[in-house]
Amino acid sequence: MLLSGSHSHGSAQGPTLARRRPPNIIVLLTDDLGLGDLRAYNPASHIPTPNIDRLAQSGIRFRDAHAPAPICTPSRYSVLTGRYPFRSRLQAGVLYSAYDEPVLEAGLLTLPELLRRNGYATAAVGKWHLGNNFANQAGDGPARAGVGASRFTTRDVDFSKPITDGPLNHGFDYFFGLASALNHDPYTFVENDRVTVLPDSFRPEQVVNGQPLREGWVAPGWDDAAVGERLLDAALAFIRRHVQTRPDTPFFLYYPEVAPHFPHIPPRAIHGHPVKGRGGRDNDDPARSDMIVQIDVILGEILKCLHDPTGSGRPGESIAADTLVILTSDNGAQEGSYARLRAGKGSVYEGGQRVPFIARWPGKIPAGVTSDEIIGLNDMYATFAAAAGAEVPPGAAIDSENVLPALLAQVRHAPVRGPLIVQGASTETLAVRLGRWKLIVKNDAPIELYDLKADLKESVNVLRQNPEVVKRLLAALRDVRRR
Repeated sequence: MLLSGSHSHGSAQGPTLARRRPPNIIVLLTDDLGLGDLRAYNPASHIPTPNIDRLAQSGIRFRDAHAPAPICTPSRYSVLTGRYPFRSRLQAGVLYSAYDEPVLEAGLLTLPELLRRNGYATAAVGKWHLGNNFANQAGDGPARAGVGASRFTTRDVDFSKPITDGPLNHGFDYFFGLASALNHDPYTFVENDRVTVLPDSFRPEQVVNGQPLREGWVAPGWDDAAVGERLLDAALAFIRRHVQTRPDTPFFLYYPEVAPHFPHIPPRAIHGHPVKGRGGRDNDDPARSDMIVQIDVILGEILKCLHDPTGSGRPGESIAADTLVILTSDNGAQEGSYARLRAGKGSVYEGGQRVPFIARWPGKIPAGVTSDEIIGLNDMYATFAAAAGAEVPPGAAIDSENVLPALLAQVRHAPVRGPLIVQGASTETLAVRLGRWKLIVKNDAPIELYDLKADLKESVNVLRQNPEVVKRLLAALRDVRRR
């Protein structure tokens, strides 16, 4: 492992954590944020992100972190299950509707459920996008997309009934957010297993900044631009409520933000911090840049809340030192500067799935460190379990490895994890990463091998020159598939 920065600590045998109790954990999972979007990774970026910059300066920044897939739903599945996307029922693409069959299998021990069993309060705030069972109008089954409408929505739904097989059924004590995504109906918030305001009209598809805002049900008073602030308010309320009611127990907050995924509808301001018009014109898309400013403002407000969760201003009430905060992305950017990487969202090449990953844990993670360890978002499961002192039972999170030593910037002489698998837009495309080497296997297409140390742009296929490497990586891929 390569580390740079002002500090490093720990031992090769793994971390030892002296603390009163397990840490609070907050994961701010952005949507389509690329390495090239952030000054912490791309100094040429003009998008102002002072809070993200400070997060990197006060913690660790990984330069070789990977989403399990280059698209939304499969990556989210892996984050919450510690399993590669190809093990789910979804073998290609994403869920295109809030009314699609849930992807999380019944009985699967999710990350929040494991943490809850070990004393954590668990909450999800933001974009769910893993499927739900809304009731149909007859009350004899779930509403499914395509009934009297497009594949993105349905006319046959009863919003007055509870939602089943949603976040509360998979380990979360509390949920507030969107049933699917910012560009999918129902355009209303869901709290726990109910919509907060009943949709009363069906609006046609709209085009916003050249991108589709899908047709569907909308609640009275709905404001697309206000979604980011409403989600933030729910997250802050959860933190404050927890500190007031359960101050001696840890919490896990999974915060899948809607930005900077389209439609790009930035608010004028969030909590008095200007957003619209602040992002500049990177990639000739100022609205998208503004959505990245939204992420930065949200992060800043969360960090502020950790330092003063009750609003009293008393330093002794800060929970910042007890909280691990992670900023990352579900896949690479759909557009823009990819920081010398090939392709973008939807691609198994590096621009599609190498993502920002910045972590801060005062007193545990040294400040201003960068790491070249290879990690995957699926590793958060085993890593958080280790940080919490929880044991992952046999059969759970079979594709998650404990990378806590790397997170704590401990000096090591061997990689922190074994081969890492990354999926393309379908299970027909898989890549295996081991050290400097990356092997890509596509259905009915030639195998590709890249030496990322010498060729980060993946411009030269070195398959023929390295037959033994190919043999080793194919064997590793087969072993992982057979688990």
